Amino acid sequence: MSAKTAGRYDIQMRTNETFSMQLVYKDRNKLPIDITGYTAHMQVRNKPGGNVLILDSNNVGNSITVDGPNGVVNVEFGVDNMLGVTAQKGAYDLALIDPADKPAVVVEGTVAIIKGVTR
Repeated sequence: MSAKTAGRYDIQMRTNETFSMQLVYKDRNKLPIDITGYTAHMQVRNKPGGNVLILDSNNVGNSITVDGPNGVVNVEFGVDNMLGVTAQKGAYDLALIDPADKPAVVVEGTVAIIKGVTR
């Protein structure tokens, strides 16, 4: 994977539901890039370099999976991890780590955290 500027995608999360996001890593021709052997990591912080609000797959109830041949990354943060978030906004990025353990941030953005009513 060559060095590129990360794409920007701002997201919303609710504190009373599981957060799910699916990304497809594509080339300039909009064809999926094979990321077989890669892993993915994503964190949500109160600001870039700030305090961690939600950890990635290190937390029980969260998962980040990679469908390598199709270039797909699935992110899920369980509702139990969302319930403890008290911030109203944050920042995130998602990095793909190649088989040689070299990370590349592929998407980043802001997070609007909406306090849930039910639950």
